[in-house]
Amino acid sequence: MKQNLIKLNPKMSVVCPNKDEAITLYQQVQSYFDGGLVYQPENVIFDVGANIGLFSLLASQQCQGNCQLYVFEPIPEIYNYLETNLKTLLPHPFFLFPFGLGEIEQELEFTYFPKATALSTRYIEELEVERQHYYSLAKESLKEAPFPWNLLTYLPSYFTTYLLKQLINKRLESEVVVSSIKPLSKVIDDYQVERIDLLKIDVEKSELDVLQGIDLKHWNLIRQVVVEVHDLDNRVEFIKNFLIQKGFRITIRQEPYFEKLGVFTVYAQK
Repeated sequence: MKQNLIKLNPKMSVVCPNKDEAITLYQQVQSYFDGGLVYQPENVIFDVGANIGLFSLLASQQCQGNCQLYVFEPIPEIYNYLETNLKTLLPHPFFLFPFGLGEIEQELEFTYFPKATALSTRYIEELEVERQHYYSLAKESLKEAPFPWNLLTYLPSYFTTYLLKQLINKRLESEVVVSSIKPLSKVIDDYQVERIDLLKIDVEKSELDVLQGIDLKHWNLIRQVVVEVHDLDNRVEFIKNFLIQKGFRITIRQEPYFEKLGVFTVYAQK
């Protein structure tokens, strides 16, 4: 496993497979500290879809190094980076799980993208749509791109199109891995969790599966939820109403970098 070390802030240097992706992820996880969410010492926090652990590390800092973390990552290679980062940087004990969360307990195939790990997913059907989105974004950003990438705007359009598609296809090379899925309620029961101050979900189109894996009796334990939602089949509206029925107040935001990807952040608080 190739390990690149990158310093993301004065208190955080992490190992990662791709430095540029780590920088992007660090910027994106900042949204999980908006929306009126409250972080306090002694919080119990579930990090579902942890990737290399940036949210867990920042959440711990927000809680002054005093919180109880339950951290989930089903992709084996990503899990290795996650484990290294948490063991190196967290000042307190934590629970780390090499499986994902979903509606029922089962073994599933995941598509893993080594060069774009955050896109790894069990739902590959929309990959071609995402590929086109990333191509469109790359093409639009060429004029503002730094040298020498901005020179592509002076080339014949057919050549620029070919080159961009080749680069994106290379970035999205993938492999299939098998991992376990368990319902969140099973973890609550197995570990006798008495409350969840914040449930963070970032699972690349599996967000509804995670929410549906929570038994009705356990919803009164959950005080805050923040979830990245891919708006497929009006999913943002569905999840909003789902959480309202569970007694939450809802705020929905879309970060500028997600505008063309149909991705929203849903904040829920009681």
